[in-house]
Amino acid sequence: MDSLTKQTKNREKEQAKVDRPRASLAAKESETNAMEERHNQTKPLDDLKEQESELQHQNEEDQAIIQDQNASPSEKEAADGRVAERNEELARLQTQITERERGGLSLKG
Repeated sequence: MDSLTKQTKNREKEQAKVDRPRASLAAKESETNAMEERHNQTKPLDDLKEQESELQHQNEEDQAIIQDQNASPSEKEAADGRVAERNEELARLQTQITERERGGLSLKG
C-alpha cells in the first residue's frame, strides 16, 4: 500500500471518528428541541411571551459584553455563543407564539 493510499485511509478513519459524535449530538439537539416545543405547547401564551422577553433581555446583556472594549476575547466569544443559542430558541418560541395567536389557542395562565 503506497503512502498516499495509507494517508487517505487514515483521514477517512479520523473523519469517521469526528462524524459519529457530531451525528449523535445533532440527534440529541433535535430530540431536545422537539421536547422543548412539546413543552411550550402546553404553556400559557403569557408564559411564552414572558420567556421571550427574558431571552431578549439576556441577549441585550450579552450584546453589551460583546461591545464592551474592556471585555476579554474569551468573554466576548462566550457571550456571542450564548446569543446564538438564544436566537435559535427565540426563533422556535416566536413561531409557537405566532401559531398560538393565529389559532386563538391562548391558554391564559
